[in-house]
Amino acid sequence: SLETKRRLVADLADTRRADAWLLILAALEREGLHLDALGRERAEAWRYTQSLWSRPRGQHHLAHARRVRASFDALGEADRRWFRERMLVGQMAARMRAAPEPVRALLRREATSPVALLHPVARAALVPLLVGGLDGAEGVRAYRQLLERDEDVRVRLAALEALPEDGRTVLPLLMRRLRDPSWVVRIAAARLLAKRGAADASGLLEDAMRRAGPREALAHQRALRELGATPDAPAPGPVTLYGTPVPSRHVVFVLDASAAMAGSLTRAKAEIESAIRALPEDGTFGLVVFHGAVMHWKPEPVPASAENKRDAAAWLARQDAEWNACLDGAMREAFRLARLAPPTGADAPIDTIVVVAAGRPQAYAPGKAGPIRDGYIERLVGVWNRNRRVRIQAVALADGPVRAVLEQLARDNDGVVTTP
Repeated sequence: SLETKRRLVADLADTRRADAWLLILAALEREGLHLDALGRERAEAWRYTQSLWSRPRGQHHLAHARRVRASFDALGEADRRWFRERMLVGQMAARMRAAPEPVRALLRREATSPVALLHPVARAALVPLLVGGLDGAEGVRAYRQLLERDEDVRVRLAALEALPEDGRTVLPLLMRRLRDPSWVVRIAAARLLAKRGAADASGLLEDAMRRAGPREALAHQRALRELGATPDAPAPGPVTLYGTPVPSRHVVFVLDASAAMAGSLTRAKAEIESAIRALPEDGTFGLVVFHGAVMHWKPEPVPASAENKRDAAAWLARQDAEWNACLDGAMREAFRLARLAPPTGADAPIDTIVVVAAGRPQAYAPGKAGPIRDGYIERLVGVWNRNRRVRIQAVALADGPVRAVLEQLARDNDGVVTTP
């Protein structure tokens, strides 16, 4: 059990013996493998839940509702187990920092070995042990090994976050990470440069912003503003929806097809079809329609080819208005298409979600849609988009609760709301 593992780690650390720290390191290695297995379990639970959720509303009978409820329970339990094990890894990593210097030197050598013998979770846990030696040439080389040559994003991100607040070698290491292969690390580097007040990095941030897509460009803009610079906004792309530019070529379109949209659905379909046709060939898009059920056109984002655009338009034309407006399920599906709920570790091709809605937001309940608590959808999206990787733009076709929810989502996630 988790409590047993915590107690054993504490007992080992209290012995203060050199071999005790090596046993904790072996436990960290085992925890890394366990976390990988739990991650696969979470992904499988999510895929099964999504397959049930996206069935046509006519198939939402009582037995199906029970399966949906059971799948959500399994998904929640998988999430809880994964987060609890992550907390245990953090506690074990904190224990490693109390190791005596000879053991710490051995652990540093293991963490920075040219041949990665340890699991990425174990290497990331050992990163703080290198902080003390950063002023010397050996410490700088060790950090460069983790920051620039480690293949795992978790290790590079841990090394970035563990950099001390000051030191003559810190800012150069941070600035080089603006060209990291992973956009997650690039955004973290921009945030840390702003936090440290690195005015010398303004030129590099502006250059990185010109190369970046909308998601990264927003992070660089915020960093430049905190440094006192006045960056130019990225130029909007050719895509517009209800006259408002959508500055992205990687978009998931989310359309409300509830009864409240009956008078607006024809125009909304035409607007989304026009926006999809305007996407450049190197773009990517997904399409989600929701009412009492949530449906996607394709289970993954697809290239904006002429054939895909025609097929999407044909599928969209067949969608009719029905009762209820389960916006929470639609946003969950949109973030799944963006590969952020749950995260998979891959770079997500989607950086913008566009929502067109008029119906009063509701939450899915077994066999029916139910009322929604104030702030519920906003809190869910805050968890899924906690690193602000995706912009949310919205078109509110009605006043009242739907407009309030969409305005809050756009305000929290760097988007705008259009009210035709």
